[in-house]
Amino acid sequence: MLRILLVRHGECQMNLELTDKIGGRSNSSPLTPLGEHQAKTFGIHLRKAITAQNGNPTELKYFSSSALRALETARLAMLELGIEEPQRHLVTSDLLLEQCMGDWEGGNRIDCYNEENMKKIKADTHNFAAPGGESQLQVEQRMMKFLKDTVLPVASPGRPVFVFGHGMAFKTVIRHILNSDARMSRKIAIGNTAISELGFVPEHASSQSLQQGWHILRLNDTSHLQLPYYT
Repeated sequence: MLRILLVRHGECQMNLELTDKIGGRSNSSPLTPLGEHQAKTFGIHLRKAITAQNGNPTELKYFSSSALRALETARLAMLELGIEEPQRHLVTSDLLLEQCMGDWEGGNRIDCYNEENMKKIKADTHNFAAPGGESQLQVEQRMMKFLKDTVLPVASPGRPVFVFGHGMAFKTVIRHILNSDARMSRKIAIGNTAISELGFVPEHASSQSLQQGWHILRLNDTSHLQLPYYT
């Protein structure tokens, strides 16, 4: 089985404003001090896990969204892994960006999610897109294409691949694998620096216990974040 670990970015400035505003991509939003600490804590946790298996962090594959908060999370985590020049080992891509909310980004939630727009969303959640933005279907398609065309070809048994990215983008992947309704995306919780682990079984490796294709191995694992600091 091939393993892919989806790692959401640490807390960023926009996360603190989401009660009233719509974030969307917000590509320039930096990590908060807490977000930086979360990223470092994830890196320490990962280093211990890799060391326990006699692994070498520099031999693993790392991908990241091109958004600042994802890049900072990846960089800080990789430094904790002992990788002195993270940028040399990190592949970035716009295909891993968060869902684009177009004209709504930075807008007031109450104004954007008014009664008329909510009716449109409920009528066709999968295909609804904010003006100038992306639908869930579009995000799902580009994310799955990237995983299939770029990530899987470099994955190998025993060597997990790490993908640093965003909550909603990851939710569309998980929902796609489960073949569930688009309305269920909002029911999936993925916290800052949470690990959601995917498994992929190639056709030649399938069996009665392991069907060919995608599997969800872990979801929203934040065990590396110690309470009560993060409550």
